[in-house]
Order: sequence, then C-alpha cells, then structure tokens
Amino acid sequence: MDKEKFLSSGLIDLYVLGLASEEDAEIVNQYAEAYPDIKSMITSLNVSLEQYARANSVDPPPALREKTFGELDQIIANNSIGSKKRDEEYSNNPNVPKAASESRSSVSNLGIGVGALLIIGLSFGMFHFNNKYDKSLLQVSELNNQLAECEENAAIIDNNNQIFAAQNEFLRNERTVHIQLNGTPNAPNAFAVAYWNEEEEYAYLNILDLPQPNADKQYQLWADVEGEMINMGILDYEKEKLIKIPRIAHAESLNVTLENLGGAEAPNVSQIFMSGKV
Repeated sequence: MDKEKFLSSGLIDLYVLGLASEEDAEIVNQYAEAYPDIKSMITSLNVSLEQYARANSVDPPPALREKTFGELDQIIANNSIGSKKRDEEYSNNPNVPKAASESRSSVSNLGIGVGALLIIGLSFGMFHFNNKYDKSLLQVSELNNQLAECEENAAIIDNNNQIFAAQNEFLRNERTVHIQLNGTPNAPNAFAVAYWNEEEEYAYLNILDLPQPNADKQYQLWADVEGEMINMGILDYEKEKLIKIPRIAHAESLNVTLENLGGAEAPNVSQIFMSGKV
C-alpha cells in the first residue's frame, strides 16, 4: 500500500498500543525504516502515551492489586524453584567457578524482580488507560448523538420557516381572496376561511370552528363545478392551522361533508357541515 493509505490504516495506533500482530508490526517497521517522518511520528506517539500514563496514573483497585501480586508471587515461586534447580546443577559443575555461580543467581533474582515490577506497572497503567479510553469513547458517542439531534431540530426549524415564509407570501399576495365557509344546520357554529388565488395551483383552508368528528368519521372537501362535486381530499382535523388544499379551476363553491373513515367517491349531501361561494 502507498504511504497515504498506510497512514490512514490505523496500523501505527495499534503498533504503539502493542495491539498489532507480528505481520502488521513488521509492516510498520518497514515503513518506519523507509520514511524518517513515520519513524519520528511513532517515537512521538510513544513519548506522548508514556507522558499520558504518568500524568493520569492512580492507585489501582485493591482487588486488582491483590490479584496481580498473587499471580506474581506464583510466577516468582515457580521461577525460584526452577532457578534453584538450575543453580544447583550450575554450582555442582566443576568447570564453573563458585563466584560465577553466585553472580548468576543474583542476576536471575534481579531479573525476576525487575520483571515483576514491570508487569505491575503495565497492568496498573493499562487498567487506568483503558478506563479513561472507554469513558472518552462514551463521551464522544453522547456528543455525537446530541449533535445529530441538534442538526435534526435545525432541519425541522428551517423547513418550518420555509413553509411559513411561503404561506405568508401567499396570504399577502394582492390576488389572494378570502372565502368564508359558514356552518349549515348540521353545525350552525362551524366556520372556516379559504385563501384562494386563481393564479396558483393550490390554496389554503383555515378551520376556525368545526365539531370534532367521531373516530369512524372524517371531513372531506368538495368543489362545486357547474353542478358537479369534485373531490378535493380528506381534511385533517386541526383547528386554526393552514391546511394546504388543491385549487380547482372554475369552482363555484367549496363544501365540507362528514364521511365515513377513508372518505367517499361521492359526497353525502345530507351531511354538509360548511359551505362557501368562491
């Protein structure tokens, strides 16, 4: 892979954290040898990781500490038994001077002690680092969710603003006329206003007073064109809200009927609730 693809592959991060496979680690080493800037980047990341671990070091939980020391005690005990056996064999060898045997035993014990301290430090450091890393990921996830929610709300607000702007422009147009729809004996107090413009393909209806229909009923809008009732669609029951409706050319009147849920192909003229001349 080329240099740019390598840099975006994430192998350097895995390498620095000690999580890269042998094959991936070999790839990173090859690139580090070939590119001084990559080698410098790896060195800088190692230094930063070490500084972070030192700056954020804390005492490990007692349970983890006891478990780690217990495992180390077992490792040291096992190594001590093996080391003692090897030392005895080494010291009984007439070809090895006694001073060399004692020196070897001291170095062996020192190596075990240093290794134990190194394991303790790495265990505590990785525990704290992983804990911090998990918390950081959770915070990033929460922030991303909040950002997505804000963007969604902003999109809704922007869409509403565009709708309000279009409605306002329509209502202020000098060619827009107001058509009053008054109640019939079925609903004497019913009242609505239609905003009609012969130059537009749509209009608006504002229901100001109309009885709430039963769950199995819906209101439907009709335009009377030369004695024929033209279906203008089902009306969502929302008071004092502009409802966008189609404009029917040459309509003589607008009528609202109460129909069964789902609407009807022909109006039930005995159930006209509002009517107004265009």
